[in-house]
Amino acid sequence: MLAADHTQQQTYAGHVWRLVDDKTNTVLYYFVATKSPGKLIYKARK
Repeated sequence: MLAADHTQQQTYAGHVWRLVDDKTNTVLYYFVATKSPGKLIYKARK
């Protein structure tokens, strides 16, 4: 995804997600889905 892009993803409570840089295969962030709908906003470190 490019900067400022967004997407919606269906999941289930307790599902562990990881955000990975596709160029370096580096894991940028882990998060766990909750029971209620939520939003993840990731801002890259400078």
